[in-house]
Amino acid sequence: MKRIGKIILFFAVIILLAIVIRICIGEPCKVSSASMEPAIRTNEWLWIDKFSYGGRLPERWADIPLINVFTHIASWREADAGRNWGYHRLPGFKKPKVGDIVVFNNPENTDVLLVKRIAEIKQLGNTLYYYMLGDNAEISRDSRFFGWVPERMIVGKIH
Repeated sequence: MKRIGKIILFFAVIILLAIVIRICIGEPCKVSSASMEPAIRTNEWLWIDKFSYGGRLPERWADIPLINVFTHIASWREADAGRNWGYHRLPGFKKPKVGDIVVFNNPENTDVLLVKRIAEIKQLGNTLYYYMLGDNAEISRDSRFFGWVPERMIVGKIH
C-alpha cells in the first residue's frame, strides 16, 4: 500500500511541475501562418518564453494546463464560463520592447494565439498598448486590422 501511495505522489508532483512550467516558464507552439516570413516560417516550432515578461496566472479553470481537460464536460464548462479570477502576472525581468517577437491572444478571437513583432508601444492611463505587425504585410492579420493590443494579452516572447 505504501508503494501505491508513493507512485500516486510521484505522478502528482510530475503533473504539478508540468503545470508550473506551462504557466510560468514556457511552452512550445507551432506557427500556422506565413505572416512572419521570412523570419519565422509556417509550421516551424517555437518556444514561448513566459518567464522573461512574467507568466500570466490563470483567470479560470479552463486556463490551467492539464486541468482544463475537465472543462470539456458540458456542466463544468458552463460553470467555469462565468468565473473570472482577474488578470495577474508574475514579475518578469524584462519588459516587452519595440522589435520583440511576441505571442499574444488574438483580440478578434482570444482562443487563437498570434506571433507578431512589436512595432510601437503607447501608454493610456496605467495600461500599456502594443501595435503588432507581421513581417509579411501582404498576408498578415495584425494591428492594422484589430488595433492596439493591451499588455494583458501578451503570452510571452519568442527567442
